[in-house]
Amino acid sequence: MVVLESLKKEFLNLLDRDLEFRYAVAGYLGLSEILKKLDLLAEEQVKLREEQTKILTEITRIWTEITKIWTEIARLREDFNRAFKQLDSRLSRVERTLEKITLEIEDEARIMIKYRLKNIGCEIDVFPIILPDLEINIYGASDELCIIGEASV
Repeated sequence: MVVLESLKKEFLNLLDRDLEFRYAVAGYLGLSEILKKLDLLAEEQVKLREEQTKILTEITRIWTEITKIWTEIARLREDFNRAFKQLDSRLSRVERTLEKITLEIEDEARIMIKYRLKNIGCEIDVFPIILPDLEINIYGASDELCIIGEASV
């Protein structure tokens, strides 16, 4: 045991003082292979960090583009809503005009029919009839004659 203790002390002393001995022991233990592998791992880690930095830069660029796209979408939506309101307003005016024209045509048709009937000796009042599911634009009746008609554009 004493010899073993002495050998341990001498071994540790050589490791501490003799660089060549230290390298020989490290090689024998395979530490140089481990150190080489650690160096390779460190190099790979550096490459991975560089790639990660590139990816993060690209992600930042993509988010900038996405922000621009959403800004453009919002602008287009405003333009669309503005155009839609203008078209809706124009369509409302066209509908009102068409309604007026339709009513005028119906009135004109009733006046013309009443006039023609009067010319052939029939005095009949001509007017519209509005029923729950039906509108008759031209209606008139007497003891001898019934007039039913539709005036449309």
